[in-house]
Amino acid sequence: MGRLLAAATTVLMLAGAALAQGTNYKCRQGFFECADVVKVGRPSTVEELQAMVAMFPQVKASGVGHSWWREQFCAGNDSRAVNIVTTEQQAVLDFMAAPVDPQQWVGKQVPAGFPIQVNELDEEVTVAAGITQRALLDYLSDYKYWKQRSGWTLPAFSWFLDQTIGGAVVTATHGSSMKYASLAAQLRRLKLVLANGTMLELSPKSNPHLFMAAGVSVGRLGIVTEVTLKIKPQQAVQRRLQARKMQLELGPSPWLSVGSVAGDKPPSASDACPPLPRYPLVQELSFQDFAAQVLETQEAYNAAKQANDVDGMRRALFQASLPASAASSAGWLAVDETQAFWALPTASVQRTDYEHLDHEPLAVLLNAFPASEPVAMSGPEDDVYAQVEKRAVAANSRMALNSRFWSNLYVTQLRNKVAAGTFESRKAFLSMAESETQVTSTFAPYDQYEVAVPISRAGSCLMEVGKEVYGDAKLWDGARTPFLVRFVTEEDFYLSPTTDGPAMYVNMEDYVSRSSGRPNDQFQRIMQLFRQRCGARLHWGKAGWPQHAKCFKGSIEYPSTWCSFGCAVQELDPQGKFASEWDGWKWSATLNGNPIPLASCCTSKGFSPSCQCAARTDC
Repeated sequence: MGRLLAAATTVLMLAGAALAQGTNYKCRQGFFECADVVKVGRPSTVEELQAMVAMFPQVKASGVGHSWWREQFCAGNDSRAVNIVTTEQQAVLDFMAAPVDPQQWVGKQVPAGFPIQVNELDEEVTVAAGITQRALLDYLSDYKYWKQRSGWTLPAFSWFLDQTIGGAVVTATHGSSMKYASLAAQLRRLKLVLANGTMLELSPKSNPHLFMAAGVSVGRLGIVTEVTLKIKPQQAVQRRLQARKMQLELGPSPWLSVGSVAGDKPPSASDACPPLPRYPLVQELSFQDFAAQVLETQEAYNAAKQANDVDGMRRALFQASLPASAASSAGWLAVDETQAFWALPTASVQRTDYEHLDHEPLAVLLNAFPASEPVAMSGPEDDVYAQVEKRAVAANSRMALNSRFWSNLYVTQLRNKVAAGTFESRKAFLSMAESETQVTSTFAPYDQYEVAVPISRAGSCLMEVGKEVYGDAKLWDGARTPFLVRFVTEEDFYLSPTTDGPAMYVNMEDYVSRSSGRPNDQFQRIMQLFRQRCGARLHWGKAGWPQHAKCFKGSIEYPSTWCSFGCAVQELDPQGKFASEWDGWKWSATLNGNPIPLASCCTSKGFSPSCQCAARTDC
């Protein structure tokens, strides 16, 4: 079967990939297949992309293959469908194959066709949608020969950096920030190819309604070709690890013992980690302590919200001060720029908080080492092709064994990432290194899930989920890598998971099911708990939709904004060219209890408040 993982026909971004062996198309792991008859478009210019969009009745953009949801990223399931690659425009290919040092522009004008244009005066960058976050961040950090000697950076960026910037924006990909929110919230303008092949440029001023729809549009309104984002000067950032000492032990190696330890009793949420101190001490919190901290934040936020105290809500969320000592709890209520790794088998959490210092990084400025050069595909880029088969990442049977070993192994590897210190912005915030991307891409197959829990119930949610995770069902045994917990503020985009309030995001990975050949029921139960008990929304680009969002009812999940997004669809794509395979793009409206066409309720400002956004009734 031809495979297309989210963007399966892109420039190879993983160093060391064997193009010489004749593979033209690279899925990141080779799962989530589109139908073989779906075509692949490789335009070398924006104009060719526009013509291709106009030519086909079913279209979807593809990036670098980091989505876990076939029904969303496949353009369709027959020969009328084409997935158009955004990474093979010639300017993008040239830059990704040979990254440019901005120093070469000293005394010169940056060419108009160059895919990254920095505007220091307005503190913004305009970038082609097919450029990756990593490449953009590295270029910005080196952009230091003019106004800003310390270089520039995005205000907040994600853990995984090898996603295209266009894909990251339209799926509300995020770091952890109560000030800057997701990458979409840093958006100032974008260019969008519409269903008829024409180009539309949107900004908050030009058309607030369509901008709020397009900013997080999941590819449903058209193909984003260019985004303009806010940037800020590099700044010294102090990273502090809040902790009490807990002992960490790897346990039996699955290479030495094939016996499962699933029956071992895990530590309770309040106990210390496994008792044998075979490895150096690690600074950690118990899960119970971390959940209690988030609960305190939740309660402070809810009390202020109920009192209509906006300043109090900010105090609950923003990091105003740090505790004087590890024994003090004062100052740890806030969750601005807080990230945490929750290791389920050991009931431990590594929580990292950040503080922006008032000075530039100076000697701290050690920009990321240049990554290995990616290799671009050879051959013509301006045509439409059939998919080329690609073997999926092989199962790793060891992943089915000994959850505690794998969890602690990954925790050990995270030590350097969460170590306290002062760094430049680009290196202070947690993100995955390119070498780690290469390893995780081939070591074992996995599916990545993410949920967004409203901050108004985040602590209660962790407490409730934790009771079952560490209960008789031993749900902790379904986890191999630590869950990544982050906090993101409210933003205006209709389909942003934080459109109506700040949220706690929990990113989690299932390494068991694809390597064991059987469902990871314990992991899926955790997902159920987040969805059913905590009211969590799913991340638009990650796994879990077929299992945990059957008969998706947007009017219930996004009650204030779903039909406004539907009105944008009515205006920009009424024939459903960009609808993909998913059956969830459905809207209904009523007026005084009577069904009426959605279009009757659409205005230039979105969905009319005189109408009601109704739930679908077909399932």
